[in-house]
Amino acid sequence: MAHNAQLVADENQFIVAESIVSDEADAAQALPMLQQAEAVTQTRPEVTLMDSGYVSSESLAAVQSAGHTVIVPPSTFAPSQQAQSDPYDRSHFRYDSEQDVFVCPEGELLPLSRLTRTRNEPTLAVYRCRNKDCPKRAQCTRDRAGRTVRRSPADGSLRKQRELQEQPQHAGLYPRRQAIIEPVFAQLKVNDGFRRFTVRGAAKVRTQWSLLCTAYNLRKLYAHWRSGRLTLGA
Repeated sequence: MAHNAQLVADENQFIVAESIVSDEADAAQALPMLQQAEAVTQTRPEVTLMDSGYVSSESLAAVQSAGHTVIVPPSTFAPSQQAQSDPYDRSHFRYDSEQDVFVCPEGELLPLSRLTRTRNEPTLAVYRCRNKDCPKRAQCTRDRAGRTVRRSPADGSLRKQRELQEQPQHAGLYPRRQAIIEPVFAQLKVNDGFRRFTVRGAAKVRTQWSLLCTAYNLRKLYAHWRSGRLTLGA
């Protein structure tokens, strides 16, 4: 069984939340890790920076519903330069929630055609253009049945992300995430030489990981105490 290590660190690189799971991806751990960090620190951060591994339609919906403000990689929702230069890229199609249709760059309406699903998305709504006489049809699609646009449950959450990152107080925040948790993993692997678990079973693995994180925090506390940045109570 493969184990996936989870860490959340504060600005001083103290570990404030940790976990070991057998999931292949991190997405399902987004809300649990935020909840654990909040319980430990007894405070909720104004903004949480999440890497792309935690991003899915379900995870974004969950953390937003719980009242957390999260910032994800801009590449998660930002169209590429190639997409921006293509006038008929999906990013240029606007969704009208009142009519439940997409509006193409030429003003044509794409009504709902069918519902489908993929491995990563439980429900996908497919909208198809029915104008066979559109003069831009050859530029827009090679599909003989007409251009289609898909809408996933993540669209609303990603739209909120765009709105968040367009706010002046959040501009340029995401690059800071690269300097938060990676050094902690590096110290555990390189300095401490922890490359693999030496026990079997999920409970024992979680215990070993917790002990490792505790030892790391104790060293950090000791260094702060030696430098006078930490005063121990009587």
